[in-house]
Amino acid sequence: MKPLMKKAVRVTWRSIVKPVIRLLPPSTSNRIETLLHYTKLTLVQGHSIRFRQTEVHSAAQRVVVHASNPGIEANRETSEAVQEGRSGILPDWAIEEMRELAHIEPSLHPRHELLTQFQRYHLPLQPAAGELYAECYPAVRQLRPDLIILAPWLKHGGADQGIIYHAEAAVAAGKSVLVITTLDAESPWSNRLPEGVGFLPFGQMSRNLSAVERLMVLARILLQSSARTIHLINAPLGWELVRSHGKSLRAIGKSIFASVFCDDYDSDGVRWSYADVYLPGCLPYIEGIFCDTQAYPRELARRFGADVSKLHTLYFPHALSARPRYRAGSGRSILWAARFSRQKRVDLLERIASLMPDVRFDVHGCGSSPEEQELAKRLARLGNVTVNGPFESLDQLVEDGKYSAFLYTSAWDGLPIVLLDATAAGLPIVASSVGGVGEFITEKTGVPVSCPDNAEDYVSGIRSVIDGPECGRALWENAVKLLNGRHAMEHFRSVITKVPGYL
Repeated sequence: MKPLMKKAVRVTWRSIVKPVIRLLPPSTSNRIETLLHYTKLTLVQGHSIRFRQTEVHSAAQRVVVHASNPGIEANRETSEAVQEGRSGILPDWAIEEMRELAHIEPSLHPRHELLTQFQRYHLPLQPAAGELYAECYPAVRQLRPDLIILAPWLKHGGADQGIIYHAEAAVAAGKSVLVITTLDAESPWSNRLPEGVGFLPFGQMSRNLSAVERLMVLARILLQSSARTIHLINAPLGWELVRSHGKSLRAIGKSIFASVFCDDYDSDGVRWSYADVYLPGCLPYIEGIFCDTQAYPRELARRFGADVSKLHTLYFPHALSARPRYRAGSGRSILWAARFSRQKRVDLLERIASLMPDVRFDVHGCGSSPEEQELAKRLARLGNVTVNGPFESLDQLVEDGKYSAFLYTSAWDGLPIVLLDATAAGLPIVASSVGGVGEFITEKTGVPVSCPDNAEDYVSGIRSVIDGPECGRALWENAVKLLNGRHAMEHFRSVITKVPGYL
């Protein structure tokens, strides 16, 4: 008879009650279903909660708290219950077995001190990571990317322009692309991505998660995605992910690539770079490494013993679409455009400008740190310097005949795209010969400064261009030949499509 009643209740629930409840608003129907579910568990299946034991357990926990705080009087009733051998956590049979085993191992005797050490484990409910995954993954699944690029952000910068070039090359090859930014920062250049390229601001979406949770969610997104290639470009979280989960990603057939451009140095002059920090732990999982120079791959092979077959020199194209034409004038004005940072040597620019009071310096850029902002103020106090804000394109800054040359004062670098853009905009270049700069600016294509700390050498280079405009134009024309060949978009795409396992 009892099985028949259960069956009748089940049929009534499924065919009548449940459909009616589902017609109600979700918030109301969920509450009613929850109430009926627990009613069924109690009345039909006999499930119950042992409230008396839970109360005794809570009292026992108060005993532990009071014992650790001598100023608080312990709950006498609960203390006596525990002293009698009762426990709100351990069942009676376990306590009896402990008494028996104490004949062999005395430390197992169920003393008051031992019984009060046991605590009930409550599963922590922290749904934020799961909710973020549920928010992110449907878009990834719908896009079905072939290539996922991990970047810190998308804002004004050479590496950011490189991200766009990689996305364009992949789209031109018929691949689906997703760019994931990993830092909690705005990405104003996300609107420059090619049409059809997905963009996921993961760093902003995960700002309330811990570092471990962010890593866990991003790893799950990549593992579950359809992407066959994952490309790291200056993304610390991406590097951490490869170091922790690179073996798992490789095990399911995903190819991992990374772009590294140059070494960096901290305020104490100590070398720091993504290569130094991450390559030792990530190199076994990386299929290929892209550099924008020939010099840096050689350094990576020497420093880390990297397989040279994994190292690829990939020269970036310039960002201007118009055909290059010479636009330098005979005036005495110089253009400087870069970030206000230690790397770009704004302090050196200040010294150069102070040595050339008869020359006008038009400065474009900005800084975020107090030191960088103070440098901008000092520059502005010089009578021959105009400090402007950030810029979108060099082509918009260069007017016909306004500037005699472009000045670049970096302390270390790869091969900065701004030099390519300055050439495409029509200006001869005076630049520090550091890192990969010398692979573009030579004595035939510009004015390289071999002693990058010597302000007088920059002054001599600038005056040679101002006083000899014909020489400046000849240098620019040679630079354009290199630009149209090695730094053409077609050349970039042809090289990248030949890299095994990338596209």
